[in-house]
Amino acid sequence: KPSNIFVTGDGQPKLLDFGIAKLLDDTGGSDGTLTNFGAFTPDYASPEQIKGGQITTASDVYSLAVILYEMLAGTSPYRFETRSPDELVRIICEESPSSPSRLLSAGAADPMVKPGELAGDLENIVLHALRKEPERRYSSVEQFAGDIQRYLDGLPVMAREDTLGYRASKFIRRHRFRVAMTGALALILIGGIVTTAWQARIARQERDAAEAEKTKAESINKFLQEMLSYSNQSWNSAAGGRARDVTINQMLDEIAPRLDAELANQPDTQAKMFRTIANA
Repeated sequence: KPSNIFVTGDGQPKLLDFGIAKLLDDTGGSDGTLTNFGAFTPDYASPEQIKGGQITTASDVYSLAVILYEMLAGTSPYRFETRSPDELVRIICEESPSSPSRLLSAGAADPMVKPGELAGDLENIVLHALRKEPERRYSSVEQFAGDIQRYLDGLPVMAREDTLGYRASKFIRRHRFRVAMTGALALILIGGIVTTAWQARIARQERDAAEAEKTKAESINKFLQEMLSYSNQSWNSAAGGRARDVTINQMLDEIAPRLDAELANQPDTQAKMFRTIANA
């Protein structure tokens, strides 16, 4: 409990009552110790202490977590009304502590940190150490302290689920400048690739359009040449068998049926030729 922790002038914490060590002048009661529960303060006691179970290092982890909770959130993780033994047993052993960041967001405490700073890794560390089951807490105080140090160093913490997304977010936070530079370079490369691909696509479209126009022009020229050659020839009439000059209408009647077969795979050219013949 806080009254058993002394901080020296240079900031070094000293534990005055830890484990089997006892203060010689500690009479109890003045700091909230209840004789009903033995020689401990219920506010900082673990569920197994409250129930008279086996006391291990996990109990120390729990008590330190209560103190850390109060330091960060400015209030206790539990709310007691009557402080009767029954209420203390029920709340400490059965009720989950309030989320510190949610508590701060509701303005229910005077914190040392902002809700946004507490939410996430730091909050998970505290709640992990406050779990009701001893085996689900940190296995030692060193492990508890190590997770806090990992948080301060911007590394992934044990209290959070180890996912790829979580590790990636921690890496990005630790290396913001390098990640930003790499991202900018990647954007430049991607932009260059997209621009090159777009220009290549435009070039292919222009090439295909030019090829189509060339084919169309060649087909039209071919038919124009044949039409002109018809106009300079003599055409034998099937009815009379006599040679006579071919009229324009006769020439068009002769040419038109061939468009269906010879330009079947060139619908644009075929349509223009039909339009030309129709106008003629």
